[in-house]
Amino acid sequence: MKLPDSFMPDKDLEGKVDVLLSTPDFNEQGLAIAVEDSTAVNRGKIYVWEPSMIRPELVNERKYMVIDFCYHDSQLYDCGAYTRVSNALTDDELLTQLSAAYSLCHYNGELVYSNLGTIYSGDSKLKERLGCVFALRTHNGELYDAGTEQCVYSTMKNKFVAKRDDTIRALCSHQGSLYDAGHYMGVKNTYTNETVAERAHIIYALCSFRGTLLEGGTSGMVTDVFSDKLLLDFGYSTVTALEMIPVSLVKNLVNFRKKS
Repeated sequence: MKLPDSFMPDKDLEGKVDVLLSTPDFNEQGLAIAVEDSTAVNRGKIYVWEPSMIRPELVNERKYMVIDFCYHDSQLYDCGAYTRVSNALTDDELLTQLSAAYSLCHYNGELVYSNLGTIYSGDSKLKERLGCVFALRTHNGELYDAGTEQCVYSTMKNKFVAKRDDTIRALCSHQGSLYDAGHYMGVKNTYTNETVAERAHIIYALCSFRGTLLEGGTSGMVTDVFSDKLLLDFGYSTVTALEMIPVSLVKNLVNFRKKS
């Protein structure tokens, strides 16, 4: 597994460094990473990492692929085809008896999730789509969704925002812009339709982390979208989800794993 000596903004971002370093809790951000185990098809592994660590630490496993994370109420939750939404630390089940939960998002103080093509807040249906919803994210106070319909919608307004040529797997709000990625092997600015990165692999996850935008997917790597800088390499596995979490939660997850 390849690891960087450090992870700070590149020199070509020199004009933005002061802004990035003044972001609240900039140095307190850790990362949760879901990886599909290459030795056991569809089995999901949950890792955590922060820059003082030598390597990512495995903190939990799921029977099937982990499709999404959400940091909500000071806890990390995960979901996938294992028909439940779980607390990644304690394994407590927050939601059960789902056919499949494909995406999670914190919105208006609630945990919003998609069950196939239906978007819920608790037991209340918010919207329904014709296809599966793989991505839910907030941007400038609004909730957005996307998936196999190959479109991005402003969820509550039910407003069409963008159209892509294939399934959308990820949305991310980063430094004032909304980005999307997926089976079309690239990252786009959702509102301008500008292609900001091209890849030779499917992208499953986007994450705004320590001032930069990260992507992960079938390459098995986590890289900086704009500079292509490598952050983490999981070899022949697939990176299926990324989420920024506090360093304190990274440590709690690692310590809990060691005690169990």
